[in-house]
Amino acid sequence: MAKTRSYEYLYGKYVSFRRCANSVYVARQRELRKVDASTATAAIMHAIDHYGGTAPPGQIARWLVLEPHSVVGTITRMERDGLATRVRGVDTRDRRITQVTLTKRGKAIWEEVKRSQGLITRLFSALSNEELEQLETWLELLRAKALASG
Repeated sequence: MAKTRSYEYLYGKYVSFRRCANSVYVARQRELRKVDASTATAAIMHAIDHYGGTAPPGQIARWLVLEPHSVVGTITRMERDGLATRVRGVDTRDRRITQVTLTKRGKAIWEEVKRSQGLITRLFSALSNEELEQLETWLELLRAKALASG
């Protein structure tokens, strides 16, 4: 018998999703503390790596689906901690754009972050490759719907 898609039913699914996301976040935060990183720092490092080693803060924010001020605040802390630098004038198309790059120390910590993937490996080992592909499809669908609604 199919369950009705009432608000209460759907909200229950949302709460399950948030509980899962929060549990993973807390566990990953604990894991990253061992390599002197936070989830925010690791996410920005991942974005910079994704874009080839340098990226403007706005592009990082869009990729991570975060508010630009949140990303800039984390980048400021990363600069203070010697993990990143901001450089203006690197982009030949628009010299006003500021690019963020990792320092030598930042790159070393990023390498440690990439090696500290125990939680991620254990978490996703519970799913087959086909299930992981399905999960990615569903998450992208939900992300697109969320972005389109607001």
